Amino acid sequence: NSIDAGASEIRIELEEGGRKKLTVLDDGFGIAGDEMLTALERHATSKITELDDLWNLSTMGFRGEALPSIAAVSRFTLESRTSDELGRAVYLEGGRILRDERLPAQSAVRAHGTAITVEDLFFNVPARLKFQKSRSGESGHIRELLERIALCNPAIGFQLISEGRKSLTLSKNQSIQERVAKILDIKESEIEETESQFEHITVKAWLDRNGRAPNSRHVFLSVNGRMVRDKLLQQAVLIGLRARMMEGEYPRIFVAVEVPPGEVDVNVHPAKSEVRFQRARDVFQVVHGALDRLEKKPTQAFYSPSIEGLSETSDAGPAAPAQEIAPQRQALPQ
Repeated sequence: NSIDAGASEIRIELEEGGRKKLTVLDDGFGIAGDEMLTALERHATSKITELDDLWNLSTMGFRGEALPSIAAVSRFTLESRTSDELGRAVYLEGGRILRDERLPAQSAVRAHGTAITVEDLFFNVPARLKFQKSRSGESGHIRELLERIALCNPAIGFQLISEGRKSLTLSKNQSIQERVAKILDIKESEIEETESQFEHITVKAWLDRNGRAPNSRHVFLSVNGRMVRDKLLQQAVLIGLRARMMEGEYPRIFVAVEVPPGEVDVNVHPAKSEVRFQRARDVFQVVHGALDRLEKKPTQAFYSPSIEGLSETSDAGPAAPAQEIAPQRQALPQ
């Protein structure tokens, strides 16, 4: 929501891994005072103005579920100010409004923006409370999520403060190379870049040429600026780089896929972490081929070898072979 609000800087503060308290503060354009209570209603969204918007989504979210769902299971504070208003603060407990007042002078919100504070998460749902992970476990998941979001938005500055200490600081207006190097903790000179395009599908990737990982933790994927955990894309990455990896090794890489919004369904998972492509086969081939080219000369014609073990499923795999990648490229065999 902070990204959709045009924020240039976002700060996250944690106490006990977010279990005791979690605050998200941004400098976006804020929520108008007369819309604050509406924003806390289920299915309320300002990101859909007409039905056709559902098929051409360009925002991070639109369900209108996050705020009311979280407010229902916590002690929740929403503070926001637009550039031409004094601002408003609403305090809730278990979904019930306790106070609704003018934004206090000591609020973290300055000229404009929004601050959301969640305290005592699941205090009224003990069955959920007992399944929370340890403080370090929850902090680790939050940092991993923030790193994935930050890679998709290098122009935005991010700061993670855990237990009063800066855990992660990312400057705004970084280049994508600077952001990748910072997240992977390497030098920019250690990054190997590749790019490929077919019709309206564009794939760009930034690989740590010398880095290896024991799991897929550092395989970062995005589709149209949205971080995802997509089995199809991950399979394409692993097959495309298998010549470089030994058994049990995974790459450290960020892969960004751009497709027309109308050709990808981002609404197949509540957290929008999974997507469904209209042309899954073509997307797979372009991702695979872009990474496979790292093993070849940059000027060599794009060609993908026979791909083994690729299931023909509707959701996790491609459905039909691509006939041709481009006039100057060879056809991709199934």
